[in-house]
Amino acid sequence: MIMEKHKNLVLREALQRGKYKVTPSRIRIFEELKKVKKPISVDEIYKKVSTILDRVTVYRTLEVFGKAGLISVFVFENQHRYELVNMHSHYLVCNGCRKVERIAVCTLDNIEHISLKASKHFSSLQHHTLQLKGLCKKCH
Repeated sequence: MIMEKHKNLVLREALQRGKYKVTPSRIRIFEELKKVKKPISVDEIYKKVSTILDRVTVYRTLEVFGKAGLISVFVFENQHRYELVNMHSHYLVCNGCRKVERIAVCTLDNIEHISLKASKHFSSLQHHTLQLKGLCKKCH
């Protein structure tokens, strides 16, 4: 039981800060999002939990996760895709076959620093996202 509480500490703290309840459905969707390697759609999330949760619960949970700062939302080809917040989320997206590949390298630290210096209203950044679009080797 103690291990289970520590396993989802990030979820619990974020939801409590936002005055949201920790529910079994939120824990289940959070667990599914922890498993993915790239952003996934509502349909993909729903397929993973459809035996126990309905589609409306998935949408509502994602809305709560967004307000609580737990997820990043990406738009790939007019479709919203979701992943847990990561300090740096960088992707290559193929305009041909729509393949999405995560990039592990981050060179945006200088841009973050310059952006904050130039900003009149922001004092810190929590995370950033980047999509680079082009053609993969198969489509080129």
